[in-house]
Amino acid sequence: MRRNSFLMGGTWRLPTTAEMQLVVKIQNDPNSAVKYLFPYDTGWSAEPGKAVDLRTGDVLNNQQLSFSCPIFDLYKGVPYTETP
Repeated sequence: MRRNSFLMGGTWRLPTTAEMQLVVKIQNDPNSAVKYLFPYDTGWSAEPGKAVDLRTGDVLNNQQLSFSCPIFDLYKGVPYTETP
């Protein structure tokens, strides 16, 4: 019997500006169930020197007071199943 099934082999990375803007759009949509994902006002994106205002989705250049918001990417993960 399978007890836990998930993907492993993913990697941590910074999200792209487009990914961050999409999440901002989703969490700002009054019809969305997602209301809060980012714990900061600004976050660094994968593009060098670019940050995103996590309230509006605006791209910021050379923003000093930003935080990293890494995501765990399972795109190329491999199936793993724990067996007793």
